Amino acid sequence: MAVSKYKLSASLIGHEDDVKSIAVTRDGEVVSVSRDCTVRKWIRDPTSPGTWHQNVLYKDEKYLNAVSSNSSGDKVIFGGQSKAVVSLDNVTVHGTAATTTLGSHDGNVCTLAVGHGLIVSGSWDSTARVWSIESGKPLYTLEGHQASVWAVLIISDTRLITAAADKNIFLWENGKKIGSINSAHDDAIRGLCRLNSDTFASCSNDTTIKIWSLDSFASQSAPSALLTLTGHSSFIYTISSNGKTLLSGGEDRSLRVWDLTSNECIQVITLPSTSVWSVAYLNETDVLAAGSDNIIRVFSRDPEKWASEDELKHLEQAVASTGLGKDQTGGKIDESQISDAKVLTQPGTKEGQVVMVRGGSGGPGAPIEAHQWSTGMWVKIGEVVDSATSGKKTLYEGVEYDYVFDVDIREGVPPLKLPYNLTQNPYEVAQSFVEKYELSPGYVDEVAKFLIANTETVDLTSQPAQDPYSSGRYIPGGGHAQSSNSAQTAISKSSESTADLHILPFTETVSLVSYSPDPIIRALRTNNDKYSSGKLSPAELASIENTLKSGITPESAQEIFRYFVKIEQSWTGSRDDLLPALDILRIIVPSLNVPPVSLVQTVFNNMDPDSIKTTLLATRVIVNLFTTPAGLKLALNPQIRENALEILSPIVRDNKSTKPLNLAIATLLLNYSSATTDPNSGFELLTAIGAFKSTTTPLDSETAYRLLLALGTTLTNAITASATIKDAAINLDLLEWAKQLAKQLEESRINDLLVELSTVLS
Repeated sequence: MAVSKYKLSASLIGHEDDVKSIAVTRDGEVVSVSRDCTVRKWIRDPTSPGTWHQNVLYKDEKYLNAVSSNSSGDKVIFGGQSKAVVSLDNVTVHGTAATTTLGSHDGNVCTLAVGHGLIVSGSWDSTARVWSIESGKPLYTLEGHQASVWAVLIISDTRLITAAADKNIFLWENGKKIGSINSAHDDAIRGLCRLNSDTFASCSNDTTIKIWSLDSFASQSAPSALLTLTGHSSFIYTISSNGKTLLSGGEDRSLRVWDLTSNECIQVITLPSTSVWSVAYLNETDVLAAGSDNIIRVFSRDPEKWASEDELKHLEQAVASTGLGKDQTGGKIDESQISDAKVLTQPGTKEGQVVMVRGGSGGPGAPIEAHQWSTGMWVKIGEVVDSATSGKKTLYEGVEYDYVFDVDIREGVPPLKLPYNLTQNPYEVAQSFVEKYELSPGYVDEVAKFLIANTETVDLTSQPAQDPYSSGRYIPGGGHAQSSNSAQTAISKSSESTADLHILPFTETVSLVSYSPDPIIRALRTNNDKYSSGKLSPAELASIENTLKSGITPESAQEIFRYFVKIEQSWTGSRDDLLPALDILRIIVPSLNVPPVSLVQTVFNNMDPDSIKTTLLATRVIVNLFTTPAGLKLALNPQIRENALEILSPIVRDNKSTKPLNLAIATLLLNYSSATTDPNSGFELLTAIGAFKSTTTPLDSETAYRLLLALGTTLTNAITASATIKDAAINLDLLEWAKQLAKQLEESRINDLLVELSTVLS
């Protein structure tokens, strides 16, 4: 079957975290959910195939994993960390008329399907649940799997299939299990899709796709797959089929297209995102891939819909600049596996073939490059890096990191990547890592302590680190992380030691400097094209891109600040147009030897309760001022501190804040608390911290920890100068609030901090 080549058509940019799931309506509208807690609808501009318009349909309090919709797209079903299955009814691109919670699981909702009058969900609680799409009433709870139900597939109005992390596939009819394929894969099954009336496919963490006959369920003996497709080098998370071809995506960064006539992989598209979480067919010519770089990409076989040469080149460069772990190229590498560069002048042996050559001069010390044979040509897909590096930066997903660790979930399963910079908070990184890959929350402490033990990072807890580092890889469970104590136990321990404080006061500076350059640059270029007057020149855009990708110096930071001033003066349209420029300002602040005073005016111009996104970036700018002596002096100006807190505190109290803004404000308060011992500023900080008592938005553990650390540091630093500050904290009931947070979050570092807070306030 001859199928023309897919090329990038558009990049749908808007989500602020991993895009976990996408669905397509019959009219070609796209619905997506993300770890940024939003449900979004995307509509293609009929006059411009590369232009898409989006609308946020719903904002949840917790991250989302799965979405599906009816064919018309006016009913959208979603679920995630909240455990609820929610229906948005009468959906248009402009909004929704009604929101209905159909019911809840006892664990994360990780998969959804809609069809044949049914809504089916699967969950970490090992069950699937079925509702009537017409009435919304529950029909069945399907019990039998022994692990998370990762995939569901509706066959008819009475039959459906489930697959789970227990490696089994079950067939159900009217709520009763009528067949099974046990041990269908060698590892957790992540996806299912229908091929035709007689067959379906499954994909797994074992890196294979298997094709099955529906008759397999009737087999008296252990059924065998009709066919096994191999080619992926890591977990396969998602599959979709239009009956002629099959799409797959996974942890090896690739979207793969399989021909169902020849059963061969006919195209491999490598993406600049570690995880491809969801794939789908948009129409006869176009397909979608959503991933961990927050972007949904549209690929087309229609040349009329292909992106510009500049956009195609940007994608190619983003892929080529990615660092690949040796496990992603077949495991440990020796010289016998490195080919002569001349191999790139010869055709590959099959689609997706990867070869490694020495770049640069080609000598023994030259970097190892990975090239992939894709639709008739060799494409560079990255440079091979050590699993963990120190002393030099490693480029990973377009960002430079001090370390890139391999994390083994279990023996025989490809490791997951854990990138880390010394400037990051290890607990924040650990929490994001565990949530991203949906691992047990019990791993958070272990991963964080591993990072502390094996890097030169600042330990915010000052607690002894565990060392579960073994054989060059981190294995959760390989160390002995402390179990989480209850808040009540933490309080009772306060009487045991009233003299020694090991955590308080916090004396370091925390910054918010990590970034991925490609999305920022794309957004900057897009917004720049909206303006005819005062727009950045191609040379200026190229200078910004080169600086963000190659490293920021004081000289380049000053140059980029001049560009920012030009943008601020000339881009007078929507305030949101300034977002990529503000993000760049946040990034360069630590490299500005002498931050201009005009920078402060820019910050306050963009702190607005009606513009939370610009407020978030403006707050991050102030946070990063603390990283240099001149910036610190500017940030500690009493008028700047007062103005910032006067703007931010009401946003928190009025429940207008978001999870990212909460974290930025908590970080700002922490930096202020560690940088001053002035009692007057101490009272201001206590009031600002107290604003979080009024919010109904749940606080994540990292935000809570920084707030409590700021509280304890403020009290510890100022209490010797003014005993009344202790009375102020007691009058604000901040210790009781801290106890409530500790009870809700049940995290050992928070309980340890609570012991010291109790000591300070005793």
